[in-house]
Amino acid sequence: MGYQKEHNCPQCGYQAVVAGGPDAGMRRAYTLTISCVTCQELHDVEWLEPKYTSRGDGVAFSWRQRKLRCPESPDHEWEPFEGRCPVCSGDLSVNEEGAGVLWD
Repeated sequence: MGYQKEHNCPQCGYQAVVAGGPDAGMRRAYTLTISCVTCQELHDVEWLEPKYTSRGDGVAFSWRQRKLRCPESPDHEWEPFEGRCPVCSGDLSVNEEGAGVLWD
């Protein structure tokens, strides 16, 4: 079960609900949090997805790696999320009592 939590910037007020790093659902995908330099947003993007292939003796399962990119545009420049605000570069804090989302 993946979990996203509220991240807040005390300097500029930016807020996002993201995993804050690598995360995984039970059956759906592996995600990674990225910081988009272009749109100044944090995004959880899918980087591994399940791939099922029919075979004569059943179904084979493997992971397929996806190309990491900002979901707003493939032309956006992004970097791995390292705990910094995408707007002002301040340190983000995690609000453990704030909004949280369980997925998959």
